[in-house]
Amino acid sequence: MSPNAGHLIRGLRDPDQRGVGRTVQVDSGLDSLHRLIELEVAAKTIQAVDLQFIPGLLQTSQYSKALVHASHPSLAGAEIGRRAMLKATRQQVFAFRALGDPSKPPNVKAHFVLGEVSIISCIRSELEVHHAQLSYLLELAQQGHLTMQILPMGKVPPGCASHFTLYTLEGEEDGETMRHQVGFMETIMGDYYSTRENDVRRLESAHAELAREAMSPAESGLFVEEVLLSWQPS
Repeated sequence: MSPNAGHLIRGLRDPDQRGVGRTVQVDSGLDSLHRLIELEVAAKTIQAVDLQFIPGLLQTSQYSKALVHASHPSLAGAEIGRRAMLKATRQQVFAFRALGDPSKPPNVKAHFVLGEVSIISCIRSELEVHHAQLSYLLELAQQGHLTMQILPMGKVPPGCASHFTLYTLEGEEDGETMRHQVGFMETIMGDYYSTRENDVRRLESAHAELAREAMSPAESGLFVEEVLLSWQPS
């Protein structure tokens, strides 16, 4: 690397790297997957936005498999299945918390903002997969502690951020309840997290703004029902 290139690249680096970093890729194996699941299980609230696809925690296993195949068309079938299986593990853990024993109070509250395109678009023309996915969304939407809203197309998200997740954890420290937040974002260059106050505030603000612009939960449910009726598999 030339001295000038090195100088330019070093100049891009934020001098304060505390509370932010790149995660071990979930697709790399079970250890990294378990670490992410532990975070999600510990979270008291989950706020997520995905304006292009169904958020990962809400996906059916077949939708996940179709999405992995569409985004990595050169992967062998066995690797597609392996990655879909890893994603399914997270989804099953979340579903157990969200759809668990109805006689017990929920131990997680989740608020998802989905883009309209994720509802009306079918991955790789797999109509039956999309139909089952929308049916599952409606099942999840019936849970009082899970909020789902659809953002109409044409709305530009703050910072053009099309997908992110914000986890809020609570724990006892010196007899006091402490609140910790972790922002998480998947990118083509890897997955990144941040616990920096300014970062999580931006994510929380962006989520709130998108929720205000989105359809109400009731309107969102009706919208999914209408799309579901128009996507009847043959």
